[in-house]
Amino acid sequence: MADDPVNQQQFMQDVAAAEGPDGYINLGDPNNLNMPSLDEVLQLIEQMKDLSEEERENLRENLLKYTQTGTNVVSHSTWDYTIFLAMIILIMVVFVQGEAKTLYSNS
Repeated sequence: MADDPVNQQQFMQDVAAAEGPDGYINLGDPNNLNMPSLDEVLQLIEQMKDLSEEERENLRENLLKYTQTGTNVVSHSTWDYTIFLAMIILIMVVFVQGEAKTLYSNS
């Protein structure tokens, strides 16, 4: 966009059109804060010019998977649990050794 004066001009016109009389930008009607429908989001994905077909398909797939389950399911792998446990063990080792040194130095 930085090298395209037509897009820059269109952007400046869009910003000027959104600006209210008080100088603030109006990002929409605060009384109408409806989420876009699934079809509207899919149309927006199709209109994105800089996305490859693989990225579009990935977005569509993730969006449809999310809407079918109704929740964003986070799954953790064995590797995630391994790293978590290793970090807990390291923290315990540091504090236990520090506490043991403190106990022995006070005697």
